[in-house]
Amino acid sequence: MSDSTSAFLVTQVYRIPFLLIYVVALVVAIRRLGTMGDAALLAAIGFGFLTAGWVLTTVFMHIQYTETARGTSMQEVAHFAAIFVPAAQLSSLIGTALVAMAVFRRGARS
Repeated sequence: MSDSTSAFLVTQVYRIPFLLIYVVALVVAIRRLGTMGDAALLAAIGFGFLTAGWVLTTVFMHIQYTETARGTSMQEVAHFAAIFVPAAQLSSLIGTALVAMAVFRRGARS
């Protein structure tokens, strides 16, 4: 295993619990669609967006570690950042807003 791969994997140790929470919450929200209606749907879509943001951030981190280890200049890596970072942040923002809407949804069936 290369040094860049080892360094990348070490950074993921603290990020994996977030992925687990997002996936479990997504599954729970999907299973509750019948009983909670729109609130569960908003939560499911929101946790889907949060998961996508997590994946985009992870992909970018991997690119950053491997490309800099190969000797790629930071200016070239910045081109990847210009794509992945805003996409990940937007995905996380939308996901957080949708989950908040689900939490405060009026008239959710119990």
